[in-house]
Amino acid sequence: MARNYILRLTPIGTHIDDVVEIMEWNGYGRLYVNLSNGFRPPPPSFYDARIGVMSARTGWSFYYLTWYRWFHTTEVNINWGFDEDGKLIDVYVRKIWG
Repeated sequence: MARNYILRLTPIGTHIDDVVEIMEWNGYGRLYVNLSNGFRPPPPSFYDARIGVMSARTGWSFYYLTWYRWFHTTEVNINWGFDEDGKLIDVYVRKIWG
């Protein structure tokens, strides 16, 4: 799940209520909304700042069995940052293969 795909679904400037509705309607699960804090960007700037004054996030893990019968996981996290008017200003997508 690439950042560009998420930005096509929820372009910069989309209102926070619309982001929640679009993502839930498209089957990406429940979004957790924080109306008092933005999200923290990835390191090295993790401790320096937050993106936005409000945020929403979702995440899930996929578990699958490979041909060699080993279990592997893929974890996907998406964070949206919004300004004080609830308009989207940035998106961060993290995908981890395990």
